[in-house]
Amino acid sequence: MSKLLASDIDGTLLLNKKIHHKSIENIDRFKNDGNLFILSTGRALCELDSIINEYKLDVDAYVLCNGAFILDKSLNIIEDFKIDSDIVYKISKYVLSTNNFTLSVLDGYKSYLIKSKNILKARNLFNLNSLKKIYKMLINKSSNLELLNLNHLKDNDLNINIMSIYSLNDNVEKAENLKNYLNNEFGEYITAYRNKYFVDVVFKGCSKATGIEKVCKKFNLADNNVYVIGDSWNDLSMFERYDNSYTFTYAEKTLQKKANKVIDSFHYCIDDILS
Repeated sequence: MSKLLASDIDGTLLLNKKIHHKSIENIDRFKNDGNLFILSTGRALCELDSIINEYKLDVDAYVLCNGAFILDKSLNIIEDFKIDSDIVYKISKYVLSTNNFTLSVLDGYKSYLIKSKNILKARNLFNLNSLKKIYKMLINKSSNLELLNLNHLKDNDLNINIMSIYSLNDNVEKAENLKNYLNNEFGEYITAYRNKYFVDVVFKGCSKATGIEKVCKKFNLADNNVYVIGDSWNDLSMFERYDNSYTFTYAEKTLQKKANKVIDSFHYCIDDILS
């Protein structure tokens, strides 16, 4: 019976903006043994192109936007959960009014950066080089990025899958407090997860675990053949749903207790699975 490995990207497969060559080698070895490799991430498809192309990853399915947007190997849509546009606007208005966060909203294919004075404060996220890159994408009318005013969210339905909120100065405490506030105030409509110093907001009930379940149903896989790996709190649903779970020695200590195994690097996960 084939095994399936569902991997987070940022902080898991991708470290310091690179994928280690041993990780690539082990993914190839895992696939050559007849197994399935999927990505399970808060990212949208438009944020994956460079990674997939640079490392030539052979991905069997994509659980994107924390389970709100799921694609098969050929990029056909399996599931597509949207946040109500009025809720997107209300959350965005509140978040930007605090002056503690920057905000992007994504529809699975495209990212919309919401204008605010906080963008210039977010030096950890938007350094000079990244701002230049964003500016270049905007003036070239990139199909993957658009800069919008807050009022545009009020007047237009953008079919948003996920809201990505960055806490200025990498402030984890403020991110945690915002996550709790959003779940308390808007929990009838959305689920908010903290991903380090980001807060991810998706349609109520969506998670990486629910996304993986839908992929496993497609491949008719039993739970004991499913393996999951991640490094932050938006990965918790995977750890709670599947026994074969991995996180890292550099993950938050309380999260380490939620996973079955704690390892130093991604490639050790596949070594363990195939041993």
